Amino acid sequence: MKTFLYILIFLLSGNPFFAQESSEVSDLMVKAEENIYINPDESIRIATQILKNANDYTEVFQTNLILSKSYFAKGELEEAIGYFFEGKKHLKSLNDESMQLSFLVFGTTLFRNIGFYEITKKIKNEGDLFLKSDANEQQALHFNIQKRWLDLDSIKKSTDLKLLLAQFNNLPEDHNIKLLTLKSQILNSLAKITLAEGNIDSSKIYFEKALKTQRTKHSGSLQEAYILVDYSKSFYELGEYQTALDTLEKATNISKIFNNPFLDYAVYNQLLKNYFVLKDEEKYIESNLKVDHSLNLIKSNESAASNAIFNILQKNHNDNKEELNKEFRSTKWTFGTIAVLILILGLFIKWFTAFKLNHTRDVINYLKLIRDSEKKEEPQVKGVVKNLSIPRETETFLLKKLEAFEKGNKFTSNEMSLAQMASLFETNTKYLSEVINKHKGKKFQSLYK
Repeated sequence: MKTFLYILIFLLSGNPFFAQESSEVSDLMVKAEENIYINPDESIRIATQILKNANDYTEVFQTNLILSKSYFAKGELEEAIGYFFEGKKHLKSLNDESMQLSFLVFGTTLFRNIGFYEITKKIKNEGDLFLKSDANEQQALHFNIQKRWLDLDSIKKSTDLKLLLAQFNNLPEDHNIKLLTLKSQILNSLAKITLAEGNIDSSKIYFEKALKTQRTKHSGSLQEAYILVDYSKSFYELGEYQTALDTLEKATNISKIFNNPFLDYAVYNQLLKNYFVLKDEEKYIESNLKVDHSLNLIKSNESAASNAIFNILQKNHNDNKEELNKEFRSTKWTFGTIAVLILILGLFIKWFTAFKLNHTRDVINYLKLIRDSEKKEEPQVKGVVKNLSIPRETETFLLKKLEAFEKGNKFTSNEMSLAQMASLFETNTKYLSEVINKHKGKKFQSLYK
């Protein structure tokens, strides 16, 4: 009895074991998300474990997004693309517009960075559709700023970037890490543009702001390393080569965490320039080798990414085509079955109507025959059928049948009986006998035997 009571209490308590398990998964998701651009290997480890035991579409979607971002941070584009499209399969199954929009924001970054601008454009359009729904206001603003920044950064408009930067004033002070990263990216873009315009002092101010913003939540991130590389260029332009090398050393330390060939190329290519000016031959050769190695990895990565995208899009196209073919075949079979059933029904109705009509006609003719027979005073002579008041259309019909019969081969047959001929003409023997007597002037036996 006590055992039963304990089990009942356990069930009524809402099963705390599963609640705890769900809470642990949620905490792991947060941890994996936070480590994406700081320690991507750790994020990959956590997300892979969660994905193995994922229970619903939301968990599968979130872990695929984390894995895609983490591999992107490592510069492994083929894996990043693969997990992105795996996550995209579940995009429409989610009820969380904010999560869907966050996914599309990352998609624009991923495909824009690898040069697939048509796909980037399609993802932007998908995001615009989600904006028409009840998306989270902060998430919607994030997407709009991200989309606008991608356009402005590609056409290098510093004035418009400053206006875009002002939109962050409409957000709470405590920005989330995604918005802080986006803000630092815009500041970094502004710094690069002003540096290209020759305004080195202004560019250094924007670089410092970009670094400060990026370090608000975490230091040692992927974005911080890229900002440091770009920042070193301003010192290089000023001839402050040692300061440039010190800045690049910080970027080098971060790059070791990621093993990202794209980041490595940016770092070592800039180091190469500084060592060349400083005439440090040994380090120049060392940096040159690393640049070549990074370039080879980048080419391999980009080639694999292009093939992966082509294969995925081709597979999606084939799957969609097969789905359409299945629907077409199903529709064709459905309509074909309906058509056959309608045809069978139509034929049955036609047969049944003809059967009922003939039966009714025979009944009416039989009743007329009885009525006419009762009116006659004299008995009929055996073997002779007098006027039975055959309907005119029936009489005409039987005459035509007789004429056709006499022209045919069966007319010469001696085995034809009156009953067989009546059956052939679809009438009764009395009607047929009367028509023969009336119009041929002879009885059936003498005329056709």
